[in-house]
Amino acid sequence: MKPRSHPPGGLAIAFALRAAFHAAVALSITVSSASAQTFSLPPHFQAVPLPGTFNLPVGLVFATDGSMLVLEKPGRVMAVDAQGQAQTAPFLDLSREVNNDHDRGMLGVALHPGFVPDGGPHSFVYLLYTVSPVFGQDFGFNQQDRYSFSRLVRYRAVTSGSDVVADPTSREILLGHQLADGTVPDGIASLHNSHSNGSLRFADDGSLILATGDGAHYDFRDTGGNDNAGFDNFVHPTTQLRGPTPKVQDEGALRSQDLRSLAGKILRIDPDTGLGYPSNPFFDGDPASFASRIWALGLRNPFRMDLIPGTGASDPALGQPNVITIGDVGWNKWEEINLSKQGGENFGWPCFEGPLPHTGYQNFMPADPSVFSCANATTGTLTLPVIAWHHTTPSLFYPTGSYVDASG
Repeated sequence: MKPRSHPPGGLAIAFALRAAFHAAVALSITVSSASAQTFSLPPHFQAVPLPGTFNLPVGLVFATDGSMLVLEKPGRVMAVDAQGQAQTAPFLDLSREVNNDHDRGMLGVALHPGFVPDGGPHSFVYLLYTVSPVFGQDFGFNQQDRYSFSRLVRYRAVTSGSDVVADPTSREILLGHQLADGTVPDGIASLHNSHSNGSLRFADDGSLILATGDGAHYDFRDTGGNDNAGFDNFVHPTTQLRGPTPKVQDEGALRSQDLRSLAGKILRIDPDTGLGYPSNPFFDGDPASFASRIWALGLRNPFRMDLIPGTGASDPALGQPNVITIGDVGWNKWEEINLSKQGGENFGWPCFEGPLPHTGYQNFMPADPSVFSCANATTGTLTLPVIAWHHTTPSLFYPTGSYVDASG
């Protein structure tokens, strides 16, 4: 039995959804009125059936007219019209490109503000997913020494007859450009079968907010040096291609603390270019640098996050997107909800788990002093979770106090 990293399989999805969302629609393929009544939901929550038949639905997004797109983890995007009728043909099918191994897959979707499926400037659909190292096959994270990475793309939506579909010729890669030699200089690291990518949200100022996992192992303390074939100094003996991830990111979970990696972060980027904003907290003068794209850091597996409505400015130059709530899936002891109010927050992972130092990583002292460790000065503002709960000891709930729901 592997060390506990997160609730297994679909439970991880349900757990993180509960942790991050202020309100939720319960996704269900076979829910009937009778079965829905067996749930005890808190006030303002409602369980409703999702029209159509879907394969591992992990997210949905609504257009202003009430239609929606449903995201399937293996790589399909399905459309449901404003009357609740599911479209037979997929909006888009990227299942050959998506690596649906374990917790990885297509996990994030967002619509351009003012979305209209007319092929115009407001018709873009944004998707975040892990790329299969061999298209058409869901390889394990290190199968045949072929490693994955995560990618952000966008497509224009068009209307074809009565269907809404993606225009394949409009595809743009915003993050995750793979070069001919196999390297992916701007990819999101994915060196194990979890902690890859997460949510996509548009802020009030038009910036695009992404949540990314640390791409590290959950089955041991991962301080790097475990997946040599995943990095760009490795040349595959059969394909002659290099590993996708820059070698400087061979740090395991410590990638979350390093501005030289997009992993374990909240990113804030221009949705038209994928570049960072000068108003981002770590902007270094180069909008294409990793640091310039980072809004907050120190996260493990922020599978789901959301933005608090009405808390953001309208001008991206002000650097005031909405307040961000982040459900970060913990390791062996803690789960937590984090709050990013102004950017630059460092939520501590892996040097901290929940509200406490993580001794396993705090005690790591690399032989090479240039390698990142928890002894390095903290980047950004160390920020404790707003809520953290212990796996086995309820009395350790953080912050201390008594908590009851509306029913007592």
